[in-house]
Amino acid sequence: MYAIIETGGKQVKVEVGQKIYVEKLDVAVDVNYTFDKVLLIGDKQAKVGSPYVKDASVVAKVVKQGLSKKLRVFKY
Repeated sequence: MYAIIETGGKQVKVEVGQKIYVEKLDVAVDVNYTFDKVLLIGDKQAKVGSPYVKDASVVAKVVKQGLSKKLRVFKY
């Protein structure tokens, strides 16, 4: 089973037991976070929301907070 969630302005496909990297969340480490914006739930039959699936959520545990590599942008 998988789901497509919306977080940080991006769409992310998630599965059970998978680790994902998302934008900064205002949650402490080792706390469960609930993603309420579920766009699609897939299994044998997919359930598509318009825009979100009603009464659906994805619960994840925050393992680590950190920064990604610094991005340098040049404009010519």
